[in-house]
Amino acid sequence: MSKYQTVQITCPECETVFDVKKWDSVNVQINPEEKERMLSGDFFNHQCPECATISCILFTCLYHDMSSQLMVYLIPLEPGKDPSEALGMIENVSQLLDDPSADLLFFKDGYKHRVVFHREDLMEKIKINDEGLDDRVIEVLKLIMLHQLGEDVAPAKIEYFLFDTITGKREFTIFLDSGDIGQVDFPQDAYDKIETSFAQAIEAGTPKGFQFVDRKWAFEEVFQKVDSAD
Repeated sequence: MSKYQTVQITCPECETVFDVKKWDSVNVQINPEEKERMLSGDFFNHQCPECATISCILFTCLYHDMSSQLMVYLIPLEPGKDPSEALGMIENVSQLLDDPSADLLFFKDGYKHRVVFHREDLMEKIKINDEGLDDRVIEVLKLIMLHQLGEDVAPAKIEYFLFDTITGKREFTIFLDSGDIGQVDFPQDAYDKIETSFAQAIEAGTPKGFQFVDRKWAFEEVFQKVDSAD
């Protein structure tokens, strides 16, 4: 099930207090329109009924796609907070889904459980899943590509490097600290090679339960362990 509560927020512009839906969990089979709002970036936007100011307010939310066996838990990370502390914030899944049997999903083969900290990361996980790709392989691929791209974008620094399908094809979107945005073609051959070559390390690095799967994970759980094994 999907689950939400009505809460009040205050407009930062005119100080009008108004009601909004705060989703605790979204089952996209039940509420497919909310998935589309997530992908468009509107899910966390709230428009003031008086002055029309739009406020972006992130809140903890569990995305659940039963058809593709994916759960993504968004936990907005406060500045300076250690990401590892966020694991302690994960609530009982049965309560989030309003389903006493939901915890059994942790033990169902094929289910993917992820934790993300930013809206953009949630959107990326959804897009990767919709394309039938493995986000773990994507993160390993990102590490390799970023190493290759580093000198090409200098002296600017890459702030975000995200899988995307916004142009209708698979690609990566690069956001630089200079404000520039660019696209890089998705190297399918490299993806396929990583999926095969690193399969054992990737599986070993993702036990059951919610996992942070990002470039840090790819380096520590895949690259370092493969190197030490060699």
